[in-house]
Amino acid sequence: MDTNTNEYIQNKVHKKRKFKEYLRKYSPILFVIIFFIIGLLIGQSGNIYLYSNDNINNCDNSDTSNIQVKNGLDETKYMEILNLLKSKYYDPTKIDYNKAFDGALSGMVASAGDPYTVYFDKELAASFNEEMSGSFSGIGAEIGIKDGSLTVVAPLKDTPAEKAGIMAGDIILKINDEDTQGMSSDVAVSKIRGERGTQVRLTIYRPSDQSTKELSIVRDEIIVQSVDYKKKDNIAIISISSFNDTTSSKFKEIASEIIADKDIKSIILDLRNNPGGYLDTAIDIASYWIRSGVIVQERDRNNQITKHNAIGNPILENYPTVVLINQGSASASEILSGALKDYKKATLVGKKTFGKGSVQEYQELGDGTAIKITVAEWLTPNGININKNGIEPDIEVDYTEQDFQKNIDPQLNKAIEILTK
Repeated sequence: MDTNTNEYIQNKVHKKRKFKEYLRKYSPILFVIIFFIIGLLIGQSGNIYLYSNDNINNCDNSDTSNIQVKNGLDETKYMEILNLLKSKYYDPTKIDYNKAFDGALSGMVASAGDPYTVYFDKELAASFNEEMSGSFSGIGAEIGIKDGSLTVVAPLKDTPAEKAGIMAGDIILKINDEDTQGMSSDVAVSKIRGERGTQVRLTIYRPSDQSTKELSIVRDEIIVQSVDYKKKDNIAIISISSFNDTTSSKFKEIASEIIADKDIKSIILDLRNNPGGYLDTAIDIASYWIRSGVIVQERDRNNQITKHNAIGNPILENYPTVVLINQGSASASEILSGALKDYKKATLVGKKTFGKGSVQEYQELGDGTAIKITVAEWLTPNGININKNGIEPDIEVDYTEQDFQKNIDPQLNKAIEILTK
């Protein structure tokens, strides 16, 4: 359940329903349809990534009055093809014109070649909105497109996916015997989700040991508990599974508890398998270690930089800190870990992160459909491009399936070793 990234959303989603007004103003809907055909002809092949539902901003309707069809493309081709289907196809009852229209719009959006820029039909939009509510029925795994394959960003803690042994980096080959090649993550999510108590079969490939497995997983209600805290000797271990509405307030309680506990000398911040969430939450938590300065930079299509700064509450800055990261750490967790690394406020241990560092705007279109568009990318304070590159650990430590089965956590053990030297 695309993260599976978690993401789980980075910026608050404010939904505006102006599409009908937009259509009245720009009534030639045929023009839009044709644009779809342009997209369909240019590049229908793109895979689409649903989740990390992060970095999603409010999107206003843009003025499209200056859009022009270029390169001599024929604006009438869509209707020409549609009319040929209507007049010549041997069984016209099998032609679903609503599906054809949605396919046209999907093709137009897919022509951008960006797995995070997505057109949602009514079914996918409903699924997306359900996920953003923080409670849904599924298996509890964030998924996305990585290197052209449907990939698990992260299994969420204490969910059917984690209990079944799903791991970050697993490639989903089939869903209930249906091949996922060319399938968008949004469609995959809609197929993996279902009623609580029902079963879904996933065929996965695990690159770490080059094994293929078929897993039958029973769906359950997924409620994300974003922050967990425990103490081991004089080390505080804080695990953040996502950056949602309650993360900041819960973290504030934990930080106050750490300050009040005079036995605690150091901190482990576990961001493994954290697919992301609200940008403001990531900045808020980074500010517990960083007194002032840039936490993350946002670069838009015009190469303009917007800097997001610390809010000034560094009550944890004097605690030696280790941050745990892995392939399932994405988006907001990459922003947080990248900032702590750049300011040398923490040592990063584990594996390179997922590399999801882009900002999406989400807009409902008034008829139950929606669109999500990438509008910018994230840079760390030192200017490292998070998108696709990810964040490198200071100390690389593997965590294998064999470790998982034996209940051994070499990454956590390394963090404890660093802090107890």
